[in-house]
Amino acid sequence: MTQNPYKQAQLFLEELGITSLPVNIEEVCQKQKISYSEFSMSPIDGISHFQPRTDKKLIVVNSDIREIGRKNFTAAHEIGHWCLDVNLMNGKPFICKKEEVGFQEYSAKSCEKLADEFASEFLMPRKLFKELMADCPPAWNEIERLSEHCKTSLLATAIKFMQLTEHFCVLVVNDKNGRISYFRPSRYFYQYIDMNSRKVKPESFAFKALNGGEVPTTFCLTKAENWLSDYGINPDPEILEWSLPLNSYGKVLTILWDETKQPAAFQGDKVSSLGDIWEPPTFKK
Repeated sequence: MTQNPYKQAQLFLEELGITSLPVNIEEVCQKQKISYSEFSMSPIDGISHFQPRTDKKLIVVNSDIREIGRKNFTAAHEIGHWCLDVNLMNGKPFICKKEEVGFQEYSAKSCEKLADEFASEFLMPRKLFKELMADCPPAWNEIERLSEHCKTSLLATAIKFMQLTEHFCVLVVNDKNGRISYFRPSRYFYQYIDMNSRKVKPESFAFKALNGGEVPTTFCLTKAENWLSDYGINPDPEILEWSLPLNSYGKVLTILWDETKQPAAFQGDKVSSLGDIWEPPTFKK
């Protein structure tokens, strides 16, 4: 598998003539003569398979997936296997478990990561997605709006947002065991999340959410040291935190944002010089 998943997704969208969102997955399958079906098959979320005897391309999605956004992302992930993996035509199926689809696990196999990247770009192509983002702050209500518009999972939408936003922010994924699974910073966020112990700090709102407590439904100030490694910062500065519990998945998604810092010079998608526009965040309010 050597193809660039982003480029492959863009080429596929051009081939299909798709210029607006949301992408209708079932229509795409019909145009490509891929048989799409849903069955209850936990812990498997998706299967891509080619039947040589009938010359049929098949995609199967777990019908137990409740959220339409995650179901669409799973189907797009399987389409990604069709576009990226030549082994499918040799009759070798891809069987994708729940933890291998939708950026659920940072340690997923490389072929699954690439299929996720394809699905992200296919359902949320950056050109159209950036138009929807406009000047949106990195807030969960805005990301939820984008998720509903694109009919994608909240997590996948938040990751795409981090890839494209011009704000100084980072997405942190926390699991039910009170540990930080992984984080995805925006391109201007240069502080490092404290991953030494991976434990969510008791002083954070995320810790409270993981333990069943009520948390604010907006950004609130928290000590920077609750999240960031101590390199280059003092314990006093604060940063904005908005932690959102996903009870059905046993996760808490956290956005950290330094609203006082914004990039100053842009040339389209390029910056003139990183050193000209960025200084290490201090998080002073």
